Amino acid sequence: MIKILASDGMEKGAVAALEAKGCQVDQQFYDPEALKEAVKNYDVLVVRSATKVRAPHIDAAKEAGKLKLVIRGGVGVDNIDVKYAEANGITVRNTPRASSQSVAELAMGHMFACARFLSIAGHTMREDKWEKKAYAKGIELQGKTLGIIGFGRIGQHLGVMAKAIGMKVVAFDIFHIPGIEEQLGINYVSPTSSASMPPRWTAAPSSTPTPSPR
Repeated sequence: MIKILASDGMEKGAVAALEAKGCQVDQQFYDPEALKEAVKNYDVLVVRSATKVRAPHIDAAKEAGKLKLVIRGGVGVDNIDVKYAEANGITVRNTPRASSQSVAELAMGHMFACARFLSIAGHTMREDKWEKKAYAKGIELQGKTLGIIGFGRIGQHLGVMAKAIGMKVVAFDIFHIPGIEEQLGINYVSPTSSASMPPRWTAAPSSTPTPSPR
């Protein structure tokens, strides 16, 4: 039986699916000292952002010889000493596609909020103020140009949504993906060329395109 420690918790459906395959899933958070002992008893360690997997934990796992895989339930792996783990025979994986659409939708939501002053307008309304004239200068996003710096999975999802509401979208990334321009209908531009730089889309003063998160 494969023993899995989900130190930062795990969604019920995922636990059920793993248990159906004969795995044992334990959900328990350990402080850094206690984690050194806990990892000795598991084949797989699944973490999110709260648990930090550092050299002492890897050394303890190597001593026991049981832990073979560390999974980060998310994109970033800065809370795991990846090189040290892999140098000691422990594989590290993450889930880069899991949150791409969610983050892109969040970015899109912020774009709407900034364009229409939704946050500050909502705040003043809760103070029993009706600042209609102050926040009546919102803009439409349709027809505006959005520049996305960092055109990975999140940037691509954001670009597709922005095009769907009628925005012109251009992008830049140090890693050019062959065929992506034709696939999505979004052109790459150089951020060093003022001629290719899109105008700002928000009401806030800016001379650079709005970046998307990776």
